[in-house]
Amino acid sequence: MKKTIQFILNKPQLSENVGMSLRSIGCFGFENLSLVSPRKIWPNDKGIKSAKHFSSLVKKVKVYQSIPEAMKGSDILIATTVRKRDFHIPPIKVNEISKLKSKKISILFGQENNGLSNKEISHANFLLSIPTYNKSSLNLSHTVAFCLLYTSDAADEGLGVDLGG
Repeated sequence: MKKTIQFILNKPQLSENVGMSLRSIGCFGFENLSLVSPRKIWPNDKGIKSAKHFSSLVKKVKVYQSIPEAMKGSDILIATTVRKRDFHIPPIKVNEISKLKSKKISILFGQENNGLSNKEISHANFLLSIPTYNKSSLNLSHTVAFCLLYTSDAADEGLGVDLGG
């Protein structure tokens, strides 16, 4: 399952969030990270330092100019959002992602200050919302880590992690 999931950060503003997301991706045994129009040129020192022990993955990060370009080759695109949306896009729970039968799944995360626009979400096959207190949004890198936990082998093998799903 790991090689079939691509994590896409749309217009990330902080290089540290890119690096910390990459660190989480490495910690959970994944390696596919793509960026769409990052604010800062990638790679850069702040991002590399934030990736810590996974700086070897920095060169594998792909940078694109658009979401359609980044998701090319994906069978399924899952867009993340904390806000209620008026779309006819079916919701998906994070613990259902690993059960999807697909050759390549992409999970799209929005920029730190305002997430994904309706136009950006319109590319998705599914909408993923992480339930939080008072509908508060998580930090970008924390949202990536949360999704990684549920799609990793830890979720399948029960490595001391109770995911309740």
